[in-house]
Amino acid sequence: LQPGDSKLWEAKETLSIYSGNAGGLTLAANGDAPAVMGEPGQPEEKLFSPQ
Repeated sequence: LQPGDSKLWEAKETLSIYSGNAGGLTLAANGDAPAVMGEPGQPEEKLFSPQ
């Protein structure tokens, strides 16, 4: 993704999102408020399950 881009994913089971720069991504899932994925420059993986 480029700065300012957004993407919507849907999953029937678990969705895994990995970033090498977690501070560069803002995520919102299952109706939660958007939040920064992690620390700038740090790798991070998040797993989301449907509610």
